[in-house]
Amino acid sequence: MTLVDVADAAGVSKTTASRALSKVEHPDVSAGTRETVRRVAEELGYRANATARALRSGRVDVLSVVMPVLGLGYVGWWAPALSAARAEAARHGYRLVVHLLDSRSQELGEVLDGLVDFPTDALILITPLLTAAQESQVQRLKVPVVFLDDTAHHPWAPTVCGDNYGGGYLAGRHLVECGCRRIAAIVRLPEPTYGRERLELTYARERLDGFRAALREAGVVVRDDLIVGSEETFMPPPPRSLAIEALLARGETFDGVFAVTDHLAATALRSLRNAGLRVPGDVAVVGYDDERAAYLVEPPLTTIRQPVAEFGRMAVRVALAALNGGTDPERITLPVELVVRRSSAAR
Repeated sequence: MTLVDVADAAGVSKTTASRALSKVEHPDVSAGTRETVRRVAEELGYRANATARALRSGRVDVLSVVMPVLGLGYVGWWAPALSAARAEAARHGYRLVVHLLDSRSQELGEVLDGLVDFPTDALILITPLLTAAQESQVQRLKVPVVFLDDTAHHPWAPTVCGDNYGGGYLAGRHLVECGCRRIAAIVRLPEPTYGRERLELTYARERLDGFRAALREAGVVVRDDLIVGSEETFMPPPPRSLAIEALLARGETFDGVFAVTDHLAATALRSLRNAGLRVPGDVAVVGYDDERAAYLVEPPLTTIRQPVAEFGRMAVRVALAALNGGTDPERITLPVELVVRRSSAAR
């Protein structure tokens, strides 16, 4: 079935049929004609020739996503973001191709090298922890780039992320409202990239800054000696929180804990319970992200929910905007919300 067949069946010229089937509504084709041609094309089972369309437009209608996996194929909070991105891309007539990055056997630089010969219109990078050399590799691809990332700042390309400062503020304010006055925090330490460099994690600093601001605003002393760094891995999860155990071994007392990720909060709950401390009776705990772990731990975890699906949709929209006239390399920050569960309630 060809475009000529569709045009003949719809009673229009081949040019009009082509314009009516375009993803972008053509001003020379009325809404009625467009609807008729598309209905006829569907009835006839017409599918546009992707190669011919690419030759005409210079585009292949493909968006590429590079994302890490965290052991055994687990993709963490990125799964709903990826699903939403695929649906948004399809809504605009694009396919989403995912390039999974297994840091144990393959470095990011190798994936970027492979993209040089891969046909794609734009690239979405999810939490890549780029080295300076890898940033240069990305820029040499000569396609629009969008970061779905809060690990670092990228002043040369648009970034979609959550309001980490605001989320940290919400967590700190909630702990104060629960009556906590000696509040500990567990933060992610700088971690290695897929190469050898160690990079500071922007989200950890921003969340901690917001947390500190909430405590100061409430007149609660920020105890830097109660802020502990952690190198806990996401997969496999550790059996306990070394950060919490270090505080307890020093004889520190605290009545609240803010963990900058849910998986840090989950191990904190285990170590607090092992030490005979009740949550929330003795210590209230707040995490961040609202990942699956927040529902599975006991007690269920109060946390800061990120709009993960909207991250994926927004990343696609920004990529398409860059394709259709450009966009500023801005940092697009989406709002987060506090979700109260039993780890901090009823103290």
